Amino acid sequence: MREHPLDAIDVGILVLAEETDGELRPSQAAERLDAPAPSITRHIRNLQRAGHLSIEPDVGDRRGYRIAVTDVGRAMLHNFRQDLVARFAPALEGWTPEQVRVLADGLGRLNKSMDAALENRKRQTQAASWWRTQPRNAAGDQRGDLR
Repeated sequence: MREHPLDAIDVGILVLAEETDGELRPSQAAERLDAPAPSITRHIRNLQRAGHLSIEPDVGDRRGYRIAVTDVGRAMLHNFRQDLVARFAPALEGWTPEQVRVLADGLGRLNKSMDAALENRKRQTQAASWWRTQPRNAAGDQRGDLR
């Protein structure tokens, strides 16, 4: 098996860029991967330098940009996926096709649950942020209609 110079964030960014077909914004990657924006930016720049990503200006936001996976990045993802399968195949020897299907279904369900939990946490954070941004009266108390 080949050694890949990619870490989990790199792979996540490449997968998201591939899934979104050139429409991925760095902020979206940070949100989906639950990673700090500066870290995502650093990873994107490194992936671009390695030829795995291309960066295009965002026509809707002149300050922003969108990222797309390149052919080199697609080849890297393909190799990564092949190696991942090769690593898992011995562990699944002796499993029936039904057992493999149940595992795949369970992993799919786990992914959806994790996405839902991330969305819920995001909503809770936004609600908490809203409360902190409300105007205060002269005594320093937050104003609002919560009586």
